[in-house]
Amino acid sequence: MWTINIALVGAIILFFVINSNSSQYTSKMTIKSQATTSLPVKSASVGTNTNANIVPKNNTISTTPSYTLAEVSQHNNETSCWTIIDGKIYDITSYIYSHPAGVNKILQGCGVDATKMYGRVGAHDVARLANTFVGNLK
Repeated sequence: MWTINIALVGAIILFFVINSNSSQYTSKMTIKSQATTSLPVKSASVGTNTNANIVPKNNTISTTPSYTLAEVSQHNNETSCWTIIDGKIYDITSYIYSHPAGVNKILQGCGVDATKMYGRVGAHDVARLANTFVGNLK
């Protein structure tokens, strides 16, 4: 008689364990499926620009900052010297006092497009400026 009671209690416990695990499994599956559903897409309406949210084919978004010539021209002195070389902007402030031609020569290139000045001297190498790159010219 005891064995029947023990077997019955064991079966009841097993029943509850199995059912509680399956309900947890169902809950986890519901939560997971809700988490992986995509966000709703706005439908296009007449008169709106439907191309506004198109992502480039390679899924990359440029994070390189760009500045106008007016913005670069504000960096035209010994404390902040930006220069433009081939459409790239460099902060050459750290080179001002070590420039072989002197402070005045390098200050001529601050806040302006110095591509022509930079290209005239064979000693200049744009690769040396890689760590001073600020952004691109707009």
